[in-house]
Amino acid sequence: NTVRPSPCRGLWEDSAFEEFHREGDELVARGLVAKDELMPTYDRRVGKREVASEAFFELLALPTFTLLEELLAGAPELDSTMATECLALLRARFAMAVQDRQRRNR
Repeated sequence: NTVRPSPCRGLWEDSAFEEFHREGDELVARGLVAKDELMPTYDRRVGKREVASEAFFELLALPTFTLLEELLAGAPELDSTMATECLALLRARFAMAVQDRQRRNR
């Protein structure tokens, strides 16, 4: 979802986060985890979604596409253009997310 066009990405992201939030609600309701101990992905409180999105970009999406770009670059018979474009888009979106958070925290 991280490299889809914005309107489509937003719909998928909303659905994914709703699923995660329901799971977090269930964990708290069953007493398996305290609300303050929920991972940001499962916590529907304000601001937690941004933290989870940044972590996803930084820890999963960027390294995955970086590796894909490197693998494709090492195989001259394959075209690495799409991976390179996706990686540039991910880096730009991650930078914007960080800037937005920093602006809000001022």
